[in-house]
Amino acid sequence: MMRFRSFLLRARPLARDARGVTVVEFAIVAPVMGLFLLGGFDIAHTLYMRAVLQGIVQKTARDSTLEDSGDPEVQSRLDGAVVAQAKALANNAVVAITRRNYRTFSDASAARAEAWTDTDRNGTCNNGEPYEDANQNGTWDKDGGNAGQGGAKDAVLYTVKVSYPRFFPIYNFIGGSRTTTVTASTVLKNIALHLADNASRIGTGSQLQAKTISEIDINDLLTGAQLQSGELDLFTNGRVIISDLEPMANPNTSGKYKIVWQRCKGAVTGFSPQYGNLKDPTTTTSNMDGMGPQNRQVMAPDGGATMYVEVYYNYKPLIRTSLTPAGTISEIASMMVRDRRDLSQIYNVENAPKAAC
Repeated sequence: MMRFRSFLLRARPLARDARGVTVVEFAIVAPVMGLFLLGGFDIAHTLYMRAVLQGIVQKTARDSTLEDSGDPEVQSRLDGAVVAQAKALANNAVVAITRRNYRTFSDASAARAEAWTDTDRNGTCNNGEPYEDANQNGTWDKDGGNAGQGGAKDAVLYTVKVSYPRFFPIYNFIGGSRTTTVTASTVLKNIALHLADNASRIGTGSQLQAKTISEIDINDLLTGAQLQSGELDLFTNGRVIISDLEPMANPNTSGKYKIVWQRCKGAVTGFSPQYGNLKDPTTTTSNMDGMGPQNRQVMAPDGGATMYVEVYYNYKPLIRTSLTPAGTISEIASMMVRDRRDLSQIYNVENAPKAAC
């Protein structure tokens, strides 16, 4: 008993001794703090990757709007820029890119399944269940779209999915996937091709007579291009040029062509028609072999016309990098007029303003 009391007397000061408490507390708190930090770093990197990916996807949308995104070579270049940007942040990332085309922007946004009779009530069309093939591609689509880039007037849902191993091994402590997956998407639509297609269809009249076109028709076309460009603000930062190409004679035994009229719209007037300018006598606008770059010239059918569109845009990224440099984006597109059209003149009984070049 005396020894125990002596021990208590000697141990009593230890109860009030706070030396080393910090180390003990740190040993208890450090693992939890470490997990929080790793989790925070992991979430922050994922958010950063998502923001960068969405940015490069939006740039792809801008480039696709102004370039011929239906060209496989252009598609490959646009996809390559997206892959390069993703791998700059995670060099072991796996990048998957898909395109689904729809008739309108609203269809692409809604991405509704085609109507079907769900006889087995499993939420999908299978086992020969009847469905409405709205896009006429011979198969049921859960999002109502077709695979690929589509045609001139289609809206394309462009989706990029990036998967890569987590940079921080938090999954070793709390479980979960060892892989981070980030997805970004946007809707693409080409202005030049869409404008050329619309220009080939404009006109007023029935199927029994040749359609007439007016300055109002052309102004509406140009207004549509501006609306389609959205935040790009095409008419402030660029210029659109529409040319009417027709045969020199009918029948066109000489195989030569002429530019009959041109219309231009956009504040950057430094961009002028590159393949024949009616206002520049030094350029060739008649007796032409065709219109367009060498070996890519387009022609017009006898008794008809071809609408030729040039789009120029001064692109200035918010943050300039090797992948998003500033510069001029240009694109051309053409479409033959498919209806009978009165080619004698552009009517203007309303005295609408003329979009002169």
